[in-house]
Amino acid sequence: MEQIFSPSIFIQLATSVVAICVSTFLITVVKIDKGQLYQLTSYCLGHVLQLFMICAAGNELTYQSKSMATNVYNNDWYLKTETDIRKSLIMMLRRCQRGSKMTALGIFDLSYETFGKVMQLSFSMYTLLSNIEERKM
Repeated sequence: MEQIFSPSIFIQLATSVVAICVSTFLITVVKIDKGQLYQLTSYCLGHVLQLFMICAAGNELTYQSKSMATNVYNNDWYLKTETDIRKSLIMMLRRCQRGSKMTALGIFDLSYETFGKVMQLSFSMYTLLSNIEERKM
């Protein structure tokens, strides 16, 4: 799944940065009518929500995969008498210790931290555009 979705998630992150930045810039700096204001606001919020949902799913996957080893261990697996069950659970514990995560091209882990960084980057780009616009005037 990582190989299939990772490129599209990376494109989504990059697109969200640009879309949030530009739509916020247009809302605050450029004179637009109410209809365009509502459209741009919903467009910007849609990108923020979509980005948040992707990052939340990645964060949840990481959390659940890390807590799975603890849950398996707390299941009193060591009291089971069947060796096949014990071997399977030991193998499962070893695999769970590595954890799973979703990434964007292997560069960014999808998490709440990534969401915050993308929002910071969008705000930084917005500030840059605002400063450039101010200097023109």
